[in-house]
This record gives sequence, structure tokens and C-alpha cells, in this order.
Amino acid sequence: MNVEQLLKRYETLKAQRYSWDVLWDDIALYVMPNRADFVTKRSTGDKGRTDKVYDSTAIHSNEILATSLHGALTPAQSPWFTIRFRDDELNEDSTAKKWIEECIGRMYEAFGESNFNSEINEMYLDLGCFGTSVVFLEEGDKPGDWGGLRFETIHLSEVCVAENAKGKVDTIYRKFELPARAAAARWNAEMPKIQAALETTPDKKYTFLHCVHPNTDAAYGKEMALPTDRAFFEYYISVADKAIIEEGGYYELPYFVPRWAKISGDAYGFGRGQVARAHVKVLNEAKRLELKAWEKSIDPPYMAGRNAIIDNLHLEPGGLTFVRDMNELRPLGNATQWNATQLKSQELIQQIRNMFFADQLQLPERPNATATEITLRYEMMQRLLAPTLGRLQAELLNPLVIRVFFMMFRANKFNPPPESVLASGSELDIEYVSPLARAQKMGDVEALERWMGDLKGMYEVNPEVMDIVEFDEVSRLLADRQGVPADVRRGKKEMDALREKRKDQQEALMQQQMEMQSAGQGPVQGAGAADV
Repeated sequence: MNVEQLLKRYETLKAQRYSWDVLWDDIALYVMPNRADFVTKRSTGDKGRTDKVYDSTAIHSNEILATSLHGALTPAQSPWFTIRFRDDELNEDSTAKKWIEECIGRMYEAFGESNFNSEINEMYLDLGCFGTSVVFLEEGDKPGDWGGLRFETIHLSEVCVAENAKGKVDTIYRKFELPARAAAARWNAEMPKIQAALETTPDKKYTFLHCVHPNTDAAYGKEMALPTDRAFFEYYISVADKAIIEEGGYYELPYFVPRWAKISGDAYGFGRGQVARAHVKVLNEAKRLELKAWEKSIDPPYMAGRNAIIDNLHLEPGGLTFVRDMNELRPLGNATQWNATQLKSQELIQQIRNMFFADQLQLPERPNATATEITLRYEMMQRLLAPTLGRLQAELLNPLVIRVFFMMFRANKFNPPPESVLASGSELDIEYVSPLARAQKMGDVEALERWMGDLKGMYEVNPEVMDIVEFDEVSRLLADRQGVPADVRRGKKEMDALREKRKDQQEALMQQQMEMQSAGQGPVQGAGAADV
């Protein structure tokens, strides 16, 4: 595609987004004032951003929603994903298991050294407020052969997206600004207008367009395909010069566009900000009127008869006003129904908090909160957010983990895979072990514990009832559901070998006893199963 085609498509996608811009701008004024730059562009640090905010309930509730999702899905202090082979035999192979565990550990190191946690929290804020968020992932600029990971949560006003036939976002056009000196340092390309500005106005900002769309002719499967043969094309365009200044490709889509919920045919999603929009606007207007009534109650207007005041009216402390008749000057009564106003405001506040799930998702703040309380809270979160969590997994977490894994694999940041992995060609599956994911799996653990408790009572009457239990599978299920690390668990082959060795030792010991008895000697003292 040439420059004219790319710019034309961007303008088409931007026109389709205009109605969303109006809606997002209206929501942002009350929920995220620092993001309200969709229709009216405001200068950085403009105090007018909060002119319409008279109550911060929606702002605080959205922050609680974002931090709850962050802590439940992608916590910074604990693992939140693991990777397994789709081939179960590889999962039991100690060499393959050790290799994949090392890969996962290095991925966590890369996440920890990057700006992931700060940017992902911004993403959750956008997602709750607008229903759509955009995260960009590329290699960082650290010195050396591997620049690390660099994440950036993109302002929605910069991004236009399009879906494919399956409803997945596969096309992103991002329009952004850079100072002339930053652009010249980043791209070594012909940019006459920008290069001319370096001497006079190096900090003047110029507009650029980043276009990413699928490559229908991609040679997918090549180990290190050329940029133009990869799954996604990319172009960087200098809008001022109307020239392509960089052209390349990506193996995976570098933009992640999760949606809270969406209607079929719409590329953008609906969030809790849209749901609570009416209540938030009513509450802010009610608070504005309440503040006016409060001011009138503290400093009420005065009523006086015509020509009753001899001099000016002095309401300052110690002021003296001369009147012809003391009964001709009196404060004007305030008819505000404070009880009704406060009750209605509290009702709106509670409804807004409920719409953002602020009370339901907030974990107990008591230092002695029990594990049961925390588990129940996560179970409630799972019930409330089940559809959204599934969409987040499909549109954010899965593609994010996949892209990081293959970025590091191509950069040789992992050890070479063992022969068993290369020979099998097994695909990889992502499993989530975050607090919320573990809470979702605890239903099996609780059912198993109740079942084993019932069997224990039956065992006293009929010991054979325990024949129904496959104890190896029970122990594996408990380990999986409770997030026990794989490196402390033996695989099936290792367990079989261990049991075979123990069996051989027991048989050898029994044979020795029989030989000693046949020779007229007594049984071996302390004979028993050998420890392994």
C-alpha cells in the first residue's frame, strides 16, 4: 500500500470512530479527567480538566476496579501464568519439563525488568472506564543484543482499529506526535520538513502514523522470515512529508486490544463507564447544586425593604450597616431539604460503586482476614466478571504471553530446547495460576475434600471402599489446582521407576529371608521395605 492509500484508510477508520469519541469524551470528564482529549484537545496540566467534577465516587470506583483486576489477574508479587506442552508425555519428561520451567522463569524476569506493571494498570483503568484499551509491546532499547520488553498503554484518541471476519482486531492505525529531534534520532530517513526544523525549532511536534495490518501472503512458519514475509505488515508515515519512513513486519500483532464487552459488528467495546454514565452525571449535578445550597446556608442572601438601608450593606466580619428599621433587614430563608438531598446522594453513590463492583471486588482490609474470606471474595469476582474475564484471556493475556515467549525465543534468550521437544513438535498451552485463576479451580479441591471425608467414614465399615480412589491422580489434581511448582513434583515415569526399584529391593529382601530360613537361621531382624 502506498502513502495515499494508508492515509485514506486512516481517515475512513477515524470517521467511523467519531461517535465513540463523543461518548468517550463525555465519560472521561467525570471518570478519568486526565484522559478527556477525544473531541476537545486540552493543554498538558490544564486545570479545566476537572471543572465538571464535583464528586469523585466514579473516579475512585474505577481505580478500585482496576487495582482489583490487576491484583487478581496479573499480580506483580506472584506468578500468574505457566506454560505446558499439549503432549502429556512431554509434561512427564523431566528434561522437557525443566526446559519449559527455565523459559517461564526467564519470562518472569523480563516482565519484572520491564515497565509491565505500571502500564498494565493504566490499561485496566481504560478498560473499566471506556470498555476498550490498547497496549503496545515492542523490544526495548537497553544496551546489548536484547533490549528487553517495552510496554505502552496507548490513549484511545490515537488509535483506530478494524476487525476481521471472526471478530478479532487485526488492523491498527495509530496517529501520534513526536518532537522533531526525537523523530530524527529514531528514523534515519528522508524527512525534509522535520530535518529543516532541527536547527530552528527542534522541539516542535510533528505527526506520525503507525499502520499495522495482516499480510495475506505471509510465509508463516519460516524460522526467521523477512519482515515483508511476516504475518503483519507495518508502516511508519511522516504525515508532514507524506512519506513512508519505515517499513517492516511482525510475527505477532504487537497491539493488544481487549474489550470489556461488545456488540456484534462494533469494533470498540462497552465498559462500566458507559453503564454508570447517567448516574455519574446526575450525582455530579446534584453535588453542584448541593454546594450552591451549602454556600447559601453559610452565607445567606439578605432581604430588605426599598430605601430601608441608609448606607451600603456590609456583610464582612465587624461590618456596620445603617437601616431605618431593624425589621427591614433580615436573611432570606433557605428552603433546602438537607435530609432528602443527602439521602439521594448516598443512593447514587452506592449505585455507582455497585456498577463498578467497588464493594464486591475490594478484598478485606483487616489484617486478620481469613483465607476463606479471601477465597470467597475471589469466587464472587469470578461470578461477577466471568464473561469479561474470558474476553480478557482471549484478547489480552493469551496473545501477550505468546508474543513475549516467541520474542525471547527468537532473541535466543532461552536455552536450546531438548531433543524430545524438537522431535515431538508439540504445541504449547498457557495455564493461569493467578489468585483468581486458582480460586476458579478450588471448586474441584473442595469437592474432593468432601468426597474423601465421606470415604473416610465409610472406610471404617468397609475398607475396600478405598479401591475406588486413584491416589496418584488425586495428588496430581491437588497439586495442579493449588499451584504447586512443577520442579518439586515427580513425573509419571519417575514415579514408575521409583516404585519398580522399591519393588525389586523388597523382593531381594524377601529372597534373602527365605534363603536364611532354609539354611536353618532365624528371620532377618528389622526386615522391612527399603527406603528410597
